[in-house]
Amino acid sequence: LEVAQTMYAAALAYRAIEGRTPLDVIGGLRYAKIEAEAQIDGSFFAQTGTAVRSAEKGWVDPYIGLRSRHPLAERWTFVGYADIGGFGVGSDFTWQVAAGIDYEFSKTIAGKFGYRYLSVDYDNDGFRYDMANSGLYLGVGIRF
Repeated sequence: LEVAQTMYAAALAYRAIEGRTPLDVIGGLRYAKIEAEAQIDGSFFAQTGTAVRSAEKGWVDPYIGLRSRHPLAERWTFVGYADIGGFGVGSDFTWQVAAGIDYEFSKTIAGKFGYRYLSVDYDNDGFRYDMANSGLYLGVGIRF
């Protein structure tokens, strides 16, 4: 069995609160796609056979959220993020939280490290996807 999950998100942000710890309000769309393929090999009284089945499902969720950044030291910044979405448009409900640390190598390049938890509850056309994905993230941010 092989399962692949792909997600893309695009959003706009509005700076609601300025200052040392700014707060951004975010609204956007998240596209999710699940692909599964199963191969079953069998043998029955010397007769062998293979069955292969595959399916895929994709949907789009609107979401709204909040993001904040708080400087910890000269090059270190704490980042917090949360969103909710779905609202029955794509998923019944989806939510996400993330917390991390950014380190600025320069004014344009930052290293990112943190933890993210994403929950999706989708049930449509006989397909049910009620999953949570979580784990550490590591990345590079480029500002231009």
